[in-house]
Amino acid sequence: MQGGSGEEVVSEGHTQCCIALCGALLGKGTRGGLVVVGGLNLGGSIEPLYNVVSIAELAIEKGASAMLVPVSCRKQMIDLPDDLATKLDVTYYSDTSDSLLKSIRSHR
Repeated sequence: MQGGSGEEVVSEGHTQCCIALCGALLGKGTRGGLVVVGGLNLGGSIEPLYNVVSIAELAIEKGASAMLVPVSCRKQMIDLPDDLATKLDVTYYSDTSDSLLKSIRSHR
């Protein structure tokens, strides 16, 4: 997916595929309106993101209400304008299993 200025704003999707597959195996869906960002490398660690604010702006523009972001990106999120920060629930994750737990809908 590309942002307004044409730059690539979404990683290759390994973390997202893992969440989707594990959720399907568990028979649980993900939270509605959730955008998951961050890539997984071959060693299993999370790849760094350098344009999280652009991703957040695009997510809000497309109607997302929540975003799951690697904890290594939390300092970048300080640059998100206040009016946009109030429209998006940002949750941080440290690894793929943490992202799975935070993205799967809980039974209530």
